[in-house]
Amino acid sequence: MTSYINTIDEIIALYELEPELCDIYVEGITDQLVIKRFIDKYDIYDVNVKLIEDIDFNSICEKYPNIKRNNKEKLITLSKEISKNDELEKINKLTIIIDKDFDEINQTMISNKYVKYTDYNSLELYLYNESVIDNFYSCVLRRFPFNGNKTITVLSPLLQDCFIISAVFHEENIGKSDRVDYSNSIKIDKKNCRIDFSLDEHLKKDLNKLSKSRDLISYLEKIEEKKQKLHCNIKNNIRGHDFFEILFLFIDKVSNSIKLNLDVFERSFLQCIDYSELRKENLFKYLEEKYK
Repeated sequence: MTSYINTIDEIIALYELEPELCDIYVEGITDQLVIKRFIDKYDIYDVNVKLIEDIDFNSICEKYPNIKRNNKEKLITLSKEISKNDELEKINKLTIIIDKDFDEINQTMISNKYVKYTDYNSLELYLYNESVIDNFYSCVLRRFPFNGNKTITVLSPLLQDCFIISAVFHEENIGKSDRVDYSNSIKIDKKNCRIDFSLDEHLKKDLNKLSKSRDLISYLEKIEEKKQKLHCNIKNNIRGHDFFEILFLFIDKVSNSIKLNLDVFERSFLQCIDYSELRKENLFKYLEEKYK
């Protein structure tokens, strides 16, 4: 049986009638699962963690054309529609969580009463630490030749290069699916725990696929500009999906003794979050203080 999906107009009307509702809206299922588990673990009651895809935005798609296939834009649009409604000023228990993505490096961060950014580039980056990776290696794989510290040291330069390339193409609305998969340019030396990746060479592959090879110099200049704007914290310069996919590629090439595939890896890896550490992060401290 298909569940009923509320329209944006019905959501607005609901908050007019019940402004005390405690709701958290998120972009995807991973965000929902992590935040819901955090809330349950620390006994935060009567809070609903909702997926933005459960709202029907068809009535305002003409006004906001970017929302048709973009959950983040839907979250932002929800925050705008509520913020402009004077009848909803008394709402204080609504939080709309969005990933930073390229907003920080492109200086397009938004600010309103309801929006809260993840501390890092995306929610997946809360798992980018030695403790979580070591926990996965010991509890899931049971044995692995390298530890979390070595893994992060090896992956960080590559992941940052991938972020820079994506940031440049993002300005032209050219997505990852339109370009060459990073795995086609990554060489892993499993014996010495080394990864070889050339940003320039991969960029050439992307431009060739996009029939833009003649623009190489221009793109190299854009990449240098982005490098000057990188955040001092590496976790703001890595995309969450890149992290999961490339970490899995690394594990699969080095020692995938239990025959994991990417989907099973992602689900297993998420179980290794240390929620006591997560509790120290600004976003989660904010949620606990707001809803406790």
